[in-house]
Amino acid sequence: MLTVVGDGSQRQALEALATELNLKQTSFTGRIEHDEIHRHYAAADVFLNASRIDNQPLSILEAFACGLPVVTTNAGGIPDIVTDGETGFMVAVDDHHALAQRAIKLLSDCNKAATMAHQARLECNKYTWEVVCDRWLCLYRKIVENNS
Repeated sequence: MLTVVGDGSQRQALEALATELNLKQTSFTGRIEHDEIHRHYAAADVFLNASRIDNQPLSILEAFACGLPVVTTNAGGIPDIVTDGETGFMVAVDDHHALAQRAIKLLSDCNKAATMAHQARLECNKYTWEVVCDRWLCLYRKIVENNS
């Protein structure tokens, strides 16, 4: 089952494309309330992100935290949070064939998917308040030192 979660300017075009391609078992949920999103992560086997432009998508970090293997494009700041082949698979923007191939690899190789999901879950440790707070404090101290 392919579930497209969320809403946006491309939803109608994606629904039309799914119909045109005669895709079976495809659903579009529309907007999901924040307190319900965990159910969609729990029901998934792989998280796909086909962004063309992005900074640091929270959805990828959420997928990491939920133990999902991730297949994403290398748009924007995504390579700063995803290490290709370790915490997820990255493909070039607009390379839908590679996106599908990597997803199929994870669906057919449970060991690779589990290892990748485990590594991704460990990656979440970089984003805890304790770590982030220390990094911000260090940066502020450097700024103060440089301006003294």
